[in-house]
Amino acid sequence: MYVLEAYSLNPVSGEKKGYNRTEVDIIVGYNHKDDCFAEVPLDDFNGKLSGVVHAKEGIRSKYFNSWVALSEI
Repeated sequence: MYVLEAYSLNPVSGEKKGYNRTEVDIIVGYNHKDDCFAEVPLDDFNGKLSGVVHAKEGIRSKYFNSWVALSEI
């Protein structure tokens, strides 16, 4: 299980601000330790600042080590 975070962080105030569709379409995360990635359409976050991706079966598993989200946007 991996967690993708979909926000920008203000370095001064520490405030987290979620992205919107005018800024990004897809959130991509790469795990150096496991040499794997996940990419999830921003709309799939439903306004939340983070989302879980399962490596096998489960939540958003179709986005694990796959570029399928590119065909969905």
